[in-house]
Amino acid sequence: MKKLIVIYRYSKVLGFASLLHFLWQRLIKRNTLISISVKNLPHKIIIRNQPADFAVFTQVFVNKEYDVALAHPVNSIIDCGANIGLAALYFTTKYPQASIKCIEPEKENFELLLQNTHHYKNISCLNAGVWHKNVLLQVIDKGYGSLGFQVKETREKENSLPAKDMSSIMQDWGKTNIDIVKLDIEGSEEQVILEDKSNWPQKAKTIFVEIHDNLKPGLTEKIVAKLQTDFNFHKNGEYMVFTKKINA
Repeated sequence: MKKLIVIYRYSKVLGFASLLHFLWQRLIKRNTLISISVKNLPHKIIIRNQPADFAVFTQVFVNKEYDVALAHPVNSIIDCGANIGLAALYFTTKYPQASIKCIEPEKENFELLLQNTHHYKNISCLNAGVWHKNVLLQVIDKGYGSLGFQVKETREKENSLPAKDMSSIMQDWGKTNIDIVKLDIEGSEEQVILEDKSNWPQKAKTIFVEIHDNLKPGLTEKIVAKLQTDFNFHKNGEYMVFTKKINA
């Protein structure tokens, strides 16, 4: 019975024929790229045939963890830790009028991000890390796969990439306020939310944060304490969702 429910949930997203093609690719195309046709998206999505990408696809399109009713219009979205672009593609179906800025530090993820989003004129991408100050960062692979790349500050220009703080991202994009900020940055939410002195959350209406207590114990409690005065919050799947209070 559980298997039938799972098949039904995926068929709602893909359609039955597309689901069969997707399952065939997962069996045949080992360790390579596969394409998925999703309802309401005019172009196929490319993912790696590996558990990490499949997990993100499920999180975004099947479990719909970004499907939250918001009381405000959405015209601008910053996607930090954009990975291969699945969240951005979901956002562009839900908010077709919105401009979306994607930031992703890891090279292979970024290449797939470009491949998945280049058809969409409302999505732009930046190969950088998000941090609390503008420095150089090094991408660190601690063995968690494509979902778990972390960053640290470095002075070495070789094998580094630029870090951008949220205020700089907004300024470079010509935005004074942002409707949605999504943060899935593998522990760097500590620096971006708690150590950034610009108080950028005051310029955001809704913030989705995947908080990595497994990497930094107690981080959820600290972030909630920082934001709860001005934001209502609730848990939705893997994310804490903070929405600006009306009078804040």
